[in-house]
Amino acid sequence: MNNKALYWIALGVFVLGLNTEYQKGNLQLAHRVADRAGAVLCQVAARAEQTWAVARVLSGRQEFRVDDQSLARQQAEVDRVMAERQADLARAMALREADLDRIQEKLDRVHVVLDHAQMSKLRILEQARFKLANATSRRIVICPQTGTRVTVDAQPDIADLDVDVNDAQ
Repeated sequence: MNNKALYWIALGVFVLGLNTEYQKGNLQLAHRVADRAGAVLCQVAARAEQTWAVARVLSGRQEFRVDDQSLARQQAEVDRVMAERQADLARAMALREADLDRIQEKLDRVHVVLDHAQMSKLRILEQARFKLANATSRRIVICPQTGTRVTVDAQPDIADLDVDVNDAQ
């Protein structure tokens, strides 16, 4: 077997595979191209028939006759293809809307998590600030006579001050 025969066998297998996928409907682009080509062919055929009819009338060989059945059939085919394309577009738009809705839901969940994390962070910072404020407002003083540790408010209110002055010294 030569290379040319192997080439044709491989090409045949490839074409059979593509045909199977096309028949299953997996090749949407190919379906759209084929439908569009069919619609364009119908339009071209209708124009050709119209031109042919005008040419026959102008040449005087036959009187003008409109084939309503043929025109109606071609118009129905064009309408069918257009309706299919519109349905495909509507399905694609619905899928995109569903995707956008799912993305928005995920984004909303992320916002909730971020808000929760921000609130936790603020709570922790407030607790640390409170502890720091408590630590800076109190002082530990050691009594020089007894050696006892006493915690004293570093910023006492004036009303809380009790000054005992011993005048006997």
